[in-house]
Amino acid sequence: MSTAAKERKRAADREAQRHNRARTKAYITYLEKTLQDLSGPSGQGQDTLGHQLAQQQEKINHLQETLRKIARLAQDAANPLSASFSTASDPAGPPTAPPQPTVEEPLPTRACNILPAATGFFGLDLICSDRERNYLAVLGSAVTLVQCCSPALSENPISSSGPTRDDDFCIRAVVDGWKVATARTEADVVWSLLQAIDEGLFYRTDPVTRIALLRIMRSMLLQRMGVAQEASSLPEYMFATPVQTSVPHQPFLDFFPWPQFRDTWIVKGMEYADENCAASFGARIRFEWPFELRDVYKRNVLTGTVSFSAEFESRYRDLGSWRLDSEGDWLRWSSEAYPCPVLPEELLSLSLSGDAHEYDGT
Repeated sequence: MSTAAKERKRAADREAQRHNRARTKAYITYLEKTLQDLSGPSGQGQDTLGHQLAQQQEKINHLQETLRKIARLAQDAANPLSASFSTASDPAGPPTAPPQPTVEEPLPTRACNILPAATGFFGLDLICSDRERNYLAVLGSAVTLVQCCSPALSENPISSSGPTRDDDFCIRAVVDGWKVATARTEADVVWSLLQAIDEGLFYRTDPVTRIALLRIMRSMLLQRMGVAQEASSLPEYMFATPVQTSVPHQPFLDFFPWPQFRDTWIVKGMEYADENCAASFGARIRFEWPFELRDVYKRNVLTGTVSFSAEFESRYRDLGSWRLDSEGDWLRWSSEAYPCPVLPEELLSLSLSGDAHEYDGT
């Protein structure tokens, strides 16, 4: 790496840390003011909180309206030739009635599935190579965008069909490939996001690890969006820690398996990770599986669906099943020559020693 590139990386890292400190300070001030308002004279605190909730709801409504407009534009652009052909084939048709006022329909889920992973996800390029950009922030933007699609997704029969169908799709996407899986069952917006992340980042690791990561992310996203009411498919170690729920941070940090890693990254203010950082992490994260890929699942001959085997379920719920490979590169991440603040050395040692599952969240 050239000296200029090192300097650019250091400058970007310092700027990200300054930004995070300022944002944390502002958040603490906000919490103190909120506490002061709620502790004021009787009735005033409740009025203030109600006003804040109304403002937040207005912002949510604005985001949903923006998504509807994006979806309509994307849907119109998806098939322009068919519309032109229809107009040209009947030039002398009867005059159309004047336009009537219509009630705006909710965002259709199909509109969220137009852009294939190869060209981006709603204009977000999730392909991870070696570019010097904040790939962590790009992933966070994609996650936030999907979570805003929850009103449309809740009406999608695919997403509300339960964990059985989700597990079948998850297994087939990796074992048979995304093309086969999406041809068999239409992908909703969450699966479309996971396909883009899998093909852009997770493909570097082994198939079993990909399956486990996709299953974790699917379960967490559906719960956050209010589609899944049960936490049956989410391991305990993926539950949010007090640090995650109280400190603002990059959204994608919530999806890594180790609670102590998540807390440390958030507390240290990790806001920036370029594509080299993300690629190294994606290549070295491992779900330990001493059996064959076919042992991950079992097939129901009556329904033709596949589901996870008892052995996989048991290991999936054990934090000790997750490992990080170390080939010397991890230790460089804490050095001045490679300023990528992803993995503290002491947490790496904890993971490699097999003691990470003892973390109790305190």
